Amino acid sequence: MNTYKVTVKGNDILGIQWLHNIVKIANMGGVIEERFHIKTSFPHEVTMLVQTENDLRLETDMKAGIIVYPVMVAKTREEMEALDWEEFKRECRAWGIAGRHRDTMTNLYMAATEQSDGVKVAEKENAPVKEKPSKKPVKKSEKKEPAPKESTPEGLPPKEDTNKEE
Repeated sequence: MNTYKVTVKGNDILGIQWLHNIVKIANMGGVIEERFHIKTSFPHEVTMLVQTENDLRLETDMKAGIIVYPVMVAKTREEMEALDWEEFKRECRAWGIAGRHRDTMTNLYMAATEQSDGVKVAEKENAPVKEKPSKKPVKKSEKKEPAPKESTPEGLPPKEDTNKEE
């Protein structure tokens, strides 16, 4: 899922072109979020988020008042393999992936970006881990066995039976 932040600014005083641009971006799936400000007086301005499965077919156009910022744009496997190591690590870090092995990181990236290639590795990463035996084994003599239960409270000698005849 690719995420873009689109800022729409109005160039005309009445804001007619601004409204047309907002409707255009809303038809692409754009949503105005509460954390962004909306300015309805001249110069008009609004910021929207657009989430799409494929690349956004919208470019920055200062004349129309549209500015596009890619926030989270997923790359394909071929594009990831073409990156050098530093750029590759930076792209993976943006999606919350870290590591030292490029193949494993690529598969995790594919799973994180919901591309079909990396699903198998993500399932392996979430598999239960077997616990290792402790390095300090407990000796048999150190094991505490529960004491047999007595009918009297601790610290008191058992009652003697006074009805016994000698």
